[in-house]
Amino acid sequence: MGTAAADAPATRRNLWRRRLWCAAGALVAALFAVLAVWLWSDHRRGVEAERTGARATATVTEVDVQNLGGGRSGGRVHFEFTDVEGTAHDGDVLLDRRISRYQVGQRIEVSYPPADPSAAVVIGDGTDPAPLPWVIPAIGAAVVALLAAYGAWCVRRAHRVLRDNPWVEVPSRLVQVGVGAGHALSLLELDGAPDDGKVLATAISWRTRPMADIARRTWVAGDDRHFYLAGLGGAPVVRAKRLRLTKHATGIEHVTTPLHSRVHPDQ
Repeated sequence: MGTAAADAPATRRNLWRRRLWCAAGALVAALFAVLAVWLWSDHRRGVEAERTGARATATVTEVDVQNLGGGRSGGRVHFEFTDVEGTAHDGDVLLDRRISRYQVGQRIEVSYPPADPSAAVVIGDGTDPAPLPWVIPAIGAAVVALLAAYGAWCVRRAHRVLRDNPWVEVPSRLVQVGVGAGHALSLLELDGAPDDGKVLATAISWRTRPMADIARRTWVAGDDRHFYLAGLGGAPVVRAKRLRLTKHATGIEHVTTPLHSRVHPDQ
């Protein structure tokens, strides 16, 4: 069409929205990472308190048992103790099923930082002041960061191809290719792009829309290696690849009614 595909207003908006999603993912990953660091710091504080803190004998004053579902129980154990200077303090720890070991009035050994006796932990029971294991948000941060990075890479690749190639409008037809076991794959048969002749294309984007959305008149940009499809106007942008039929394909059927899914059971 004479200009870069990336310059089409609808295409520009589509790519911009994808960049915003990637930025949002990066922000969520950063928040997960901050949470993981905070929980790790709390965890280390509990470990250090048990290892190097002052020791005292405490009395259990309350056992708050809660049903966590799935046959699991947990809750808080409250206790009181007197430090080496004779000052009384209250404390509590969060436990899982180990809470069943404790009863009101029971005497337990605790360790506490002299500068903050309220952060006392029960010795030998692995009590952790962190409300959640730090590794959970750390894994979440890593997963979301990888997804955001992959998404950003996909957007950058799409922009590079669409910047260097114009949109070409070609007629297209929605077809079904039998793939055995009563299933069929919905594809687009493009006539004249990304090269001369007819090309069977399938979407390979990580978030695809039904091929019927861009059938009949389709915009194509790119070459045989990297090309993108779009509906009239330049959106939605779908990364595609050429499909080469194998001996497992059972035939091609042209579809005249709109489809709403790429894979259909043979009713």
